[in-house]
Amino acid sequence: MQTIITKYLGPTNHKGSRIIARNSGNGKRIHLSYNHALSSDQNHMEAARALKDRLGWTDDLLGGHTEPGMVWIIQDKRLKI
Repeated sequence: MQTIITKYLGPTNHKGSRIIARNSGNGKRIHLSYNHALSSDQNHMEAARALKDRLGWTDDLLGGHTEPGMVWIIQDKRLKI
């Protein structure tokens, strides 16, 4: 099982609001600009999906809220748990 953690980063003097997504395994991460046309949950999901795609993972995401952001699990469908 792999996890992706997403977190909102507020605007600074030089950058707009964004979502960072990182995976727990090898520490890869991406930043996506916050899309104000989407809800907060949708922005987090888009960031998690973008990282999942970059890593070549094909299984489904299941997400939930944590205090600093959201966590997403990716379960290998071949495993019997």
